Amino acid sequence: MFFLFSKIFYLDSTSKLLQIHNFPSKAFPVESRISLIDGKYLAFGILFIWYLLAASMATMPAYVPDEAWFFYEALRSSKDVKDNGAWFSELFFHHNNFGYGSFWWAIYIFLALVWDGILGFLSMPTTSIMLTIDPGFGKVMLWENASAFIVAPMVMMRIVSLSLLACFGFVLIRNARTVASELLAIIILVTMPIAWWSGKIASPELFATALFSIAVARWFHSSNILSNLLIASVAVGIKLTIAPVYIVFVCFVFFDAQKNHGFNCRFFFKLTGLCLLAILFCNSWIFCDPKSGIEQLLQISHSYRPHPDLKFQSDLILWMKSEFWEGSNYGSLSYWAGSFITLAAAFIIACLENKRLAAFLFACALAQYFFMMTQPPHGWYWFPVVLSAIIPFNQLGTKGAIIAGGVLLSLLYPFENAKHELSYKQMHLRELDQVKIQRHCIMEKLANIQPNVVYDMSAIGTFISSAPQHNWRAFNYHDSFVALIISPKPTAIGKKQILLLGERTEINFGLPLLHKQNPNKIIDQCGTIKIVNVES
Repeated sequence: MFFLFSKIFYLDSTSKLLQIHNFPSKAFPVESRISLIDGKYLAFGILFIWYLLAASMATMPAYVPDEAWFFYEALRSSKDVKDNGAWFSELFFHHNNFGYGSFWWAIYIFLALVWDGILGFLSMPTTSIMLTIDPGFGKVMLWENASAFIVAPMVMMRIVSLSLLACFGFVLIRNARTVASELLAIIILVTMPIAWWSGKIASPELFATALFSIAVARWFHSSNILSNLLIASVAVGIKLTIAPVYIVFVCFVFFDAQKNHGFNCRFFFKLTGLCLLAILFCNSWIFCDPKSGIEQLLQISHSYRPHPDLKFQSDLILWMKSEFWEGSNYGSLSYWAGSFITLAAAFIIACLENKRLAAFLFACALAQYFFMMTQPPHGWYWFPVVLSAIIPFNQLGTKGAIIAGGVLLSLLYPFENAKHELSYKQMHLRELDQVKIQRHCIMEKLANIQPNVVYDMSAIGTFISSAPQHNWRAFNYHDSFVALIISPKPTAIGKKQILLLGERTEINFGLPLLHKQNPNKIIDQCGTIKIVNVES
């Protein structure tokens, strides 16, 4: 059915495709057309296989703390709707929690409501049970036995984000110039680290980025201004941090419209008004409480100030790979693109095939760079730039695509980084298993040590030392990170301080942590969880 649909879609759009590229249909003999259809079969097949693999991985119970926060917020809101009838305040005009648009929250809450209804029909009060658990970083005990069934709304939101990324691939295939270019573009997409991101997939980051990239790809292959501007406006309305590239996109669209059709004041005001309406629609909460909405925007803006060490910040966001405590706040432009070779190839191809696209990519990268020179340097802010850089590859002729593909693949450009993303997910699952298996061992050893303080960094999303019989003060993962790495460790908190060091924690920043707290000493171990003596 999938391949049949792709064939029908291709036959329906072939004439438009040829017209876009100014190729007369008679330039393609019958044999070439058949080959093109076969090529689309193969490209769709690669995209479909990636989607199945990525979607199956999205059902893993491993999660990052932000996903836990968003999940609990959706459950809380859905329960308020169900119990108190708070449809308008929680579903249609939801607060822009975490800076995310109300429209995205509405989708999440709707899925949570649907799933809550299914659980109610099956007499399984899982939602009510989970809402009794503290959703703070590192305290979600129930999740040690979680499954895709229990966290279904989160899994569904992951699937939605991945589906939008697949739609971007669909647009790339549909508008490819040749068989070789469509295969090259789709291979680059499914082998980039973004396609296997181990971070907060159930969030607006990938969701909004994929929407924006769809709008950009469609606009560079068609003359439809309104629909693509609205798609991009919905994207930025959901995730305001893509505003720099959105502004660049709007400027390019308006400039082209003025160049091709002349300046029409009424037309430009109409487009601007529709874009603003789309953005406001995605942030409907602001209509209910404009004062709080403006205050929130001002508060968020204070978080983005120039970094005190501009050279370090520049190196970090362009070249370096710096881990962060949740294992998802990392990665430079070079990391997410596979390497700068990919970006350089994209820019060179764009300069040769479509100078307007080359100028767009350069302006986007520059706008996002200056934005990321403010704090904090979240790696996923590069996503719209990296995905847009795939577009030039589907505009190549056969010979150019083969040469570009040969150069990139011979250098194994993204495979190491994509492998790294996959290893993070597998490591997280191993950590969850370790915590379940080693909890009793850890508690026994801590009972013998009798510490005053336990910094629990055994695994993200767990809290080993929360047993009621303990006599020590326990810090969860986030608080442990702040105390041991970001801030100076409190000196008057207790004489005997112990760190539970998990596998991923040790890989991410184990050595800096051990050096900073010297003389730390590994005094015992349970599986991969190390018990470290922290200097008082």
